[in-house]
Amino acid sequence: MLKKYILQVILIVLVISKTGYCQYYELPQTSAKDHVFKYSAYTVLYNTTTNTPRWVAWTFSSQKRSNIQVARSGNKFLPDPNLGSASPTHNSYTNSGYDRGHMCPANDCLWSGKALDESFYMSNVCPQTPELNRARGRKGLGSVWRIVEDKCDGPWADKYKMLYIVAGPIPNEIRGTITIEDGKSILVPKRFFKAIVGVDKNGQYHGIGFIFTQECAVQIVSIDEVERQASLDLFYQIPQRIQNKIEQVSSFSESDWPGLSVIK
Repeated sequence: MLKKYILQVILIVLVISKTGYCQYYELPQTSAKDHVFKYSAYTVLYNTTTNTPRWVAWTFSSQKRSNIQVARSGNKFLPDPNLGSASPTHNSYTNSGYDRGHMCPANDCLWSGKALDESFYMSNVCPQTPELNRARGRKGLGSVWRIVEDKCDGPWADKYKMLYIVAGPIPNEIRGTITIEDGKSILVPKRFFKAIVGVDKNGQYHGIGFIFTQECAVQIVSIDEVERQASLDLFYQIPQRIQNKIEQVSSFSESDWPGLSVIK
C-alpha cells in the first residue's frame, strides 16, 4: 500500500512539473464509503438516496476542444453500468416535466467516442427544468446554465491552459420527486452549483463559482460560498496557499472571465 501511494505521489509530481497543472485537482474530497466512478472525461460521486449525482468533476482545455474526434448525433441516455439495476434509465425522466440535464456537458467530451458515450450515463444527469437546461432563452444566447457551459468551452478555455470544473445539485433542497422503477424516486433539486478554477498561461490560478435556480436565475459567488452551500471541500488537492487566494474572491473581472456581463 505504501509503495502504491509513493508511486502515485511521484506520478502527480511528474505531471505538475511537465505541464504546470495536476490532473487530480478537480476532485472534491471524498470518504471511503462514497460511490465514486471514474470515466474517460469525468468523475462522478453518485448519491443512491436521491438517485442523482452528488457532484461531477472534469477538466477542459482548448486542446481537448481542438481535438474533436466524434460528432454529437442521436445519443441516447444510458443506465450507468456501475450502478446496475439501481441506475435510472432514459425512460425514468419521460413525461416528468424535467429535462435530463448533463452535469459534465457532452460538448466537453467530443474528443473521444467513448467519452461522449459515457457522458450520457444517467449518473451524469440531474432533473432540470427546460428553462434552465435548454439552449434557448436569455438574451438570445440560451439559459444561464448553457451560457456558462459555452463560456467554459469557448473564451475561458482559450484564456486558461486548463480548467478544473465541478458541478452538481445543492443538497437537501428538494423541489419535487420523479417516481421511477420499483417505486424508487429521483429527488429533484431546487438549485445547482458550478465551481471553476482556471490556470492561466503564466501558471496563475483563478477561481469563480455559480449558483443556479431551476427558474434560470444565477448568482456569481466565491468558491468558498459554493463550498458552504454545497457542503463540499472543493479543489482540496490544490496547495493551501493557492486555495486561500482563489476561493475567497468575491468580485470577478471581465479580464479574468471574459463575457461575465452576459451571465449577470
